[in-house]
Amino acid sequence: MSQPYIAPPEAAPYTGPLESGIVRLYSDPNWYSSYFEISTTETVSGTQRSIVGSSLNDRATWVAFNLPVGTVMTLLQNPTNLIPDQPYNFSGAGVCLDLIGNGSTQTVDLIKAGANDAISAYIWREVDLNAGIFQLFDGENFDGSRNTFFLSEWQDTKVNSLDGWWISDKAASIYFGGLGVEKVTLYDGSSGDGQTSTVAGWISRTPSAANPYSQGYNLVEQGFADKASSWSWAILPPVYQVAQPFSVTSTATIDNARTLNFNSSGVNYGNSTLTQTVNSSYSISQGATVTITKTSTVTYTEGFSFTFGQSWGEQDVDSTSYSVTLDISLSEEKSKTTEGSISVTQEITSELDLTIDIPADSEWKSTLSIQFGDVPPTSFTTKATYYYDEPVPGSIPDSVMAQQLGYDTLYALEVTINGYVKASLAVNALSSVTTTQIASGTSSTVDSIVPAVPVTPA
Repeated sequence: MSQPYIAPPEAAPYTGPLESGIVRLYSDPNWYSSYFEISTTETVSGTQRSIVGSSLNDRATWVAFNLPVGTVMTLLQNPTNLIPDQPYNFSGAGVCLDLIGNGSTQTVDLIKAGANDAISAYIWREVDLNAGIFQLFDGENFDGSRNTFFLSEWQDTKVNSLDGWWISDKAASIYFGGLGVEKVTLYDGSSGDGQTSTVAGWISRTPSAANPYSQGYNLVEQGFADKASSWSWAILPPVYQVAQPFSVTSTATIDNARTLNFNSSGVNYGNSTLTQTVNSSYSISQGATVTITKTSTVTYTEGFSFTFGQSWGEQDVDSTSYSVTLDISLSEEKSKTTEGSISVTQEITSELDLTIDIPADSEWKSTLSIQFGDVPPTSFTTKATYYYDEPVPGSIPDSVMAQQLGYDTLYALEVTINGYVKASLAVNALSSVTTTQIASGTSSTVDSIVPAVPVTPA
C-alpha cells in the first residue's frame, strides 16, 4: 500500500526525550518556551478535553508528541459537545489537526499547518490504520488546514454530512493513500446529493517529482474545489474467497444442569444369561460462535459461515472439565456482513453401544447421559485469500483462479483473520444399566463411561 496519510508539516527536531503517550504544546517556535503537557494515561480515550483554562490555550505554535502506532490525538480549535455515537464528528470544532502515532517522537509546526494559536481542546483514541484513511485539505497541494477521516470510525454506505466542519466547502485536494478495498465519494450537497467525486484504493497513478503524492487529487483540476459538503464510503466486495480451516483446543467445564438423559429398557424371559448389546441412539443440538475481531488489511469479512467438527473430550483430573478440540471450516459464500460474530447450531445424531450380560428371567433398564460443557472464548488466527476484479493494494494477479471462475483477470489478496471461538458442546457420555430378576426382585447395576468416539453431524 502507498503512504497511508500525509503527516503535518514538521517543526525542528525535538531536542529531548519524550515518553510514549505524551503530547506537548509549545508557546513559541522553539523547544525552550513554555509548554502544556497532555498524557494519554491521564485522560480517557474517546472523551473530549478542553484546555481553555490553561496558559497555552490558543497559544500553541509547535507540537512535540510520541504516540504508539494506532493512537491518534486530534487537536481542536473549539471545544464541542460530543454527538452520541459520533465522538469524532468535529462539526463546530474549527481547525483540527490529527497527531497520528508511529511509535517515535514527531513534531508539528502549527504555523505551517494553519493552526497557530488556535488549539483549545483535544480528544484521543486508538484507530485501525489498516481500515482505510483519507484526508481533505483546504490547500490544492495537500497543504494548509486538513481533516483526516479514519473509516473504522464511520459506518459504511452511510452519507456523512460535513455541515459545521472547518473543511466543509473548502476542500481543494484529497489524499487517499490509506484506502485499500474501499472507495470514498464526495458530494456537493450536504445530504449525499449534487455533483460527486469518487476515489478508491485501487486507482493507480505513477509517482513523480512533480507529483510525489500520487494517491491524491487536486480538486481544482477535477472541477470539485470548495464543494465537498458530505461523503460516504463503501467496500469493494470480493468475487470469491477462500479461508484456511483451523482448530481450536480449549477446556470445557461441565454444566450438570444441562445433562440430557436417554432411557431404554427390555426383558430377558429366557432361562439362561443373555449377552446383549444395548444400543442408545440420540439426537442433540450444539452450537458455536466465531467472532472476527480483526483482519490484517480490511475492516470486514465476507459473510463467513462455518461448520465445526468435535470429538469427545479428554477428561481432566478433577472430572469436572474436558479438553476439547474444535475443527473450524469457513465457507466461501459471498454475502457481505460487517466484522462481527457468526453463530451456528449443529444437530448431531449418533449411537453408543454397550455390551452387557442380562441374567435369566430379568428385566433391564439403560440410561445414557450426555454431558454438556461451555468452551470459553478462545482466540484463533487463520489465513484467507480474497479475489477481486480490481487491482486492490497488496494484491497480485491470479490467472489460474481467473480462468476457473470465468474472469479475464482476478487479483488475489492474502489476509490474516483474527478472532475467537466460543461454544456449547456435548463433551462426554455416561451410561448406566440396571438388571432386575423378575422372580426375586434383586438387581445389579453396570455403570460405564463410554469410550471416546467421534461425534458425527447428522
